[in-house]
Amino acid sequence: MGVKFIKIRFNTSNLDDQAALNVLKRADGQNAFIKRAIVAYDEKQQNKQLIDSIVTAVRHALSSMQFEPSSLPMQKEEVTDKDALDESMDIADEFLDSL
Repeated sequence: MGVKFIKIRFNTSNLDDQAALNVLKRADGQNAFIKRAIVAYDEKQQNKQLIDSIVTAVRHALSSMQFEPSSLPMQKEEVTDKDALDESMDIADEFLDSL
């Protein structure tokens, strides 16, 4: 079993470096904190790539489909609860923004 040593430098004149150093100073077990941060960052990047792949596949599949207006279920319901309508619209907007 080998041990790898990595040196890191912080330029305290740089705001990002100073912020990172302050976070690291507050951490219990700095080595463990750095290791967990690296793994979490890598997982986040992998998740982002997976999401991007799914979105691309869905967009591609939808672009090749043709919908006829008569085949789409159309029901018009009157909405009486404005708060529920606003919340539904917010959810829809967030979903569309994520695409």
